[in-house]
Amino acid sequence: MNDFNDEIDYIQSSGLKGIKLHPDSQGFAIDDERLFPLYDRLQGKLPILIHCGDKRYDYSHPKRLLRVLNEFPKLQVIAAHLGGWSVFDEGFCLLKDKDCYFDISSCMSFMPAKQIVKYIRGYGADRILFGSDFPLWDPVKEVELFLSLKLRTEEQERIAFQNAEFILEGGGIR
Repeated sequence: MNDFNDEIDYIQSSGLKGIKLHPDSQGFAIDDERLFPLYDRLQGKLPILIHCGDKRYDYSHPKRLLRVLNEFPKLQVIAAHLGGWSVFDEGFCLLKDKDCYFDISSCMSFMPAKQIVKYIRGYGADRILFGSDFPLWDPVKEVELFLSLKLRTEEQERIAFQNAEFILEGGGIR
């Protein structure tokens, strides 16, 4: 962890646009205070996609992300899996009013389309990103599932590409 500043400099100088953390696979809690210097350094600089939620583990529970968002209000977070894979309701209740984005990867095959649309509209389509969570899922099927949702064209466009463009161009939370 001592070299994270060099890594962030390298990431930025290489033209990369963000960082992904997977607490469950990497074996750390989102709100582990050893990560706080990293979060502080990333504020206003690079977006961070964080795997969020899994009822089998506590590392990535949405309550942990809530603590990080409260501690680092300028940290641009994309909470994967609508903020709480397999604990979707908890994620929504805890994070719906927080300044962060949400990705819909690994959600569409695991919940009814009406429920996904409910979460999208509850969070706001301007805070949702489309992701296939590659290489876990078939990207073609994920696109088909996304396009089958009963969303307005404007919502689809925001989720499919406009929100990502905004973030990649250095935009904060809309």
